[in-house]
Amino acid sequence: LQEGFNTPGIPSGWTVTLVSGTTAIWSVVGTGTNPPVTPYAGTGQAKFNSYDATPGHQSRLTSRRVNLSAAADPFLTFFLYHDDEFSSSADSIYLEVTSGDSVTGPWTILAGYRRPRITAMWGQELVSLLQYNGSARVFISFRGVSQYGNNIYVDELRIADSSFHDIGLLSLRSPT
Repeated sequence: LQEGFNTPGIPSGWTVTLVSGTTAIWSVVGTGTNPPVTPYAGTGQAKFNSYDATPGHQSRLTSRRVNLSAAADPFLTFFLYHDDEFSSSADSIYLEVTSGDSVTGPWTILAGYRRPRITAMWGQELVSLLQYNGSARVFISFRGVSQYGNNIYVDELRIADSSFHDIGLLSLRSPT
């Protein structure tokens, strides 16, 4: 799976599901607002609208089905934009996975990321999918949780395995 969010609208096969409340939603945008950020690469990026959403409201951006039945040590990598505004608003996204239904799960949280950081920047995240090695039915989800801070941006998502040697890794960082 490789997704750069470079075409208007939610990519084909992907879904957006409200988890709680009605004001939090995922979309695909070019240059973002609040904060004004250009995509990491290409012309688009996924946006979780924490800036306009009520605190506690959540929604999930879910990938199309991924087949890892022939994978060897699969992993996921993506870029997440962290900014330095509204540091008291701990807007977050949770990377979740299911081998069940793409809407109801059950979902397993693999990692969590807070939006605010001291330095505004894109950061590459890397998450092992080893526990799903051999599964023919896997869905990846970003569950956004608003705390009424700035928006959250995700770009250049890729799922690969150990046979894919060049992942363009810039750095590994702790999710906290």
